[in-house]
Amino acid sequence: RREDPAAPCRQGPPLRALEQVLRLAGGPAAAQGRGCRLGWELRGGGPWTGRLDGSRAARSGLPFVQPTEQGSLSHATERRCVKKCLRGYKHSCSQQGLQTMLASTLWPLVVADTCGRCAGTARCIRCTARCRRPCGPARLALSAAGRSRKTRTCSARGCVGATASHKQPAASAREAPSSSPPGQEWTVEDSAELYGISSWGASYFGINAQGRVCVSVDERETLDVYALALELEQRNINLPVVVHILDVVGHRLRYLQGCFDEAIARYQYGGSYQALFPVKANHDSHFLNEFLMAGSSHRAGLEAGSKPELLLAMAALRHSPGGMLVCNGYKDAEYIRTVLRSQQLGRHAVIVIEKLHEVHIIVEQSKRLGITPVLGVRAKLSTQHSGHWGTSSGDRAKFGLSCAEILEVTRVLKEQSMLQTLQLLHFHIGSQIPSISTIKEAMREVSHLYSELVRIGADMKFLDVGGGLGIDYDGSASGSKASSTNYTLQNYANDVVAALQDTCIRHPSIRPPTILSESGRALSSFHSLLLFDVLASSGPMQEIDLHVQRVASQAGQSPEPDTPSPGGPGPYLLKTFSEVLEAMDSNNYNETYNDALQFMEEARSGFKLGVITLEERAAAEGMYWDCCAKVVDLAGEQGRRFAPSVEAITERLSSIYMINLSIFRSCLDVWAIDQLFPVMPLHRLDEKPGVEASLADITCDSDGKISCFASGQVLEWASEQVNAEAVGGAQSLATRAPSGLEGTASDQRALIRVHALEDGTKYILGMFLAGAYQRAMGNLHNLFGSTHNVYVRMGAKGSRHTLERVIRGHKVADVLDAVHHR
Repeated sequence: RREDPAAPCRQGPPLRALEQVLRLAGGPAAAQGRGCRLGWELRGGGPWTGRLDGSRAARSGLPFVQPTEQGSLSHATERRCVKKCLRGYKHSCSQQGLQTMLASTLWPLVVADTCGRCAGTARCIRCTARCRRPCGPARLALSAAGRSRKTRTCSARGCVGATASHKQPAASAREAPSSSPPGQEWTVEDSAELYGISSWGASYFGINAQGRVCVSVDERETLDVYALALELEQRNINLPVVVHILDVVGHRLRYLQGCFDEAIARYQYGGSYQALFPVKANHDSHFLNEFLMAGSSHRAGLEAGSKPELLLAMAALRHSPGGMLVCNGYKDAEYIRTVLRSQQLGRHAVIVIEKLHEVHIIVEQSKRLGITPVLGVRAKLSTQHSGHWGTSSGDRAKFGLSCAEILEVTRVLKEQSMLQTLQLLHFHIGSQIPSISTIKEAMREVSHLYSELVRIGADMKFLDVGGGLGIDYDGSASGSKASSTNYTLQNYANDVVAALQDTCIRHPSIRPPTILSESGRALSSFHSLLLFDVLASSGPMQEIDLHVQRVASQAGQSPEPDTPSPGGPGPYLLKTFSEVLEAMDSNNYNETYNDALQFMEEARSGFKLGVITLEERAAAEGMYWDCCAKVVDLAGEQGRRFAPSVEAITERLSSIYMINLSIFRSCLDVWAIDQLFPVMPLHRLDEKPGVEASLADITCDSDGKISCFASGQVLEWASEQVNAEAVGGAQSLATRAPSGLEGTASDQRALIRVHALEDGTKYILGMFLAGAYQRAMGNLHNLFGSTHNVYVRMGAKGSRHTLERVIRGHKVADVLDAVHHR
């Protein structure tokens, strides 16, 4: 620092960047700087006061701000703790400072305050370990969605985010990095955060004190799912098995009904709401009966899309006599006659016209039987969403009528004096709508269409908003992908009701319609759990173990590889490979990895040409996998473990857990449309999971695997990448992946973190939110039959659950008979 305070300021690039940062952070309009050989002093009108350490910046290549006073940062204003413990304070906290934020030098610097009351919940910046003591400068990390989360660098011994003097080797690729603090045991809270169960579980699923997954519904007794699996095995009901929690079915319906009731009261809407369940989402009679009995007081109904579904629904609606039966799908004369006859049986059935020719068949059959139908039309809206099923609407939609076709239907009905039978308007813009903005847009379009039908003269009474109500499979609350949603059930109900109320206000002559919805996925997904065990494991780490054992046996008691004797390409390649690995460190691991790739390719090429022996090729491959493991270790020490390209190496190093399951039978959408379903262990959740793995089923099909999992933790590297892109800044050296290891971030991973298998103990996993579509769509690939299905009723507080029904899966004889082998 210059002793002369009036000396002119030399504007260096770091200071200019920091001035821009302070402006973005809401600081003073201009920051003044006075320079010297060692650094910069920043002065402003706000709480930002610090000295830029130029010498450290020169060494690291990035700006670093130290407190102006030793161990403290002066605060000009009262601030609140960023962990929201609501304790205001006016003192200087020790071990604080300013740090450059995220991935861009243009990102705001943030003062991350602590108050001691909540400092124990902060997380390490690099190793994501919880630090239960003040240890190092803190920072506030902002996600692209605007959520805040305090992290702090842990200087405790053994933490990969420790200072250089305390650094310990990072977790190896064999064992995933811990999220528990050094010296602290893994807790069930760590597991809940790792697997994101509180994000996608919708309050139904949690982890109990024994480290097991449990189910909770209202005031019912909590159900221990792992204990249930053991109980089923004792009854000779072996895994895999699908468990249906019947209490969840009624709760989901009541919750959806309550959301609409609240919205109707909030907007003073004059109509009502009735829930419909689309039979195609789950044909199971036990589910449908439970749904209708739980919804009978609210006149819950069904939607059918084929003749068999129509007959099924007609019979099932005896449990909800006031429920509606909406008839969609392709319709021929027999289909229409069946619907008309159902009216004579007391069913409130509505025929939805989806193709123009259907109106002529309906007119003919209704006159032939002398039964007046109740009709609806399905509109082909222009509104579309970006998810997998976005083509369900728009000009190229499979079903629905265009505006011109709707006018033609009204003309035909008017000519036949049947316009008064047109009472329902229906639309469907696709399943699993990710963004609430799409629903808002569709409701604006369909509300005006409804008012136009009233103006034409139709006796409109019902508006069926169709399906599409999504669920958050990965817990990210994102509206930009098919595996998540950025809205809640209450948001959905509010927007549907508000749009209709606005139309009724603008057109006072319109009678507020009864709102219908066909929410299959949102109503049925949560009640079903697929339980399965792990049969075996394999992967490159086993190859490393075999390589070490082989080298140790060749070199006596020494685990170090023996030096190959000269002569021939094989020994020379192995000798060179070994020397390169020995020289590998944190400065050259990327270069070493590229060399290792070349060595392995040369070994494999030489083996194809017959100049490399089997033993030499095995040794080269073992060295390559050992190099990969060291790359992950060194990247972890530098806080880059979660860079996508390092994640790719981790994926290659990962284990493959063979699961007792057929993807094609039990969860077909995983293969067919890359659907993400939450998967996690049912037990040992109070233990640190130390294995990164993908899951492969027991079919002999390479597509029979699960390789997409939700990442419950917000990975620091990924968050920084997202925020860097959000502000349009260049990636700083602070978060840049090693040269040659760059990539893009994602909150979905190809691996799941699991526990090592133990001899004599089954390791049981669960797949959640798979209660819609999967059972009906499963096939006999490799002739694997259906699994056992168990229907469970949770007990009242203090009482046990009951198994209401057990349907055993197919035996080999059943499967052979299904393909006509007798």
